[in-house]
Amino acid sequence: MQMNYQMVYQNNLSIMLLLTRCKEAIRIQDYDGGVRRFREFLFYFQKTLEELIKNQNILIQDGIQIENTYMTGMLAELLAAQKENDYILLADYLELKV
Repeated sequence: MQMNYQMVYQNNLSIMLLLTRCKEAIRIQDYDGGVRRFREFLFYFQKTLEELIKNQNILIQDGIQIENTYMTGMLAELLAAQKENDYILLADYLELKV
C-alpha cells in the first residue's frame, strides 16, 4: 500500500489557506463566510485524516505518530462550537488546536 503524499501535501495547503480565511472572516463578523470556509476546511481535513489513518503503519515506521484521541477530541470541540453558533470559540479552536 502506498501513501498518497502529494494529496496530503495539497490538502494541507488547502487546509492552511482555509483556516486563515475562516478565522479572518469570523474576526470581522462575517459568520456566513466563516462557516462556508469551515465546511471546506472540514472536507479537506477529513480526506487528509483518512489518508493518514489508512497509512498509519507507514507513518509509524517513519517515526510519525498520529494521536487519534487528540484528533477526535479536537474535531468534537470544533463541531460543538459550530453547533452552538459560537463562532468566536470556533475561530479560537482553529487557531489554537488545529
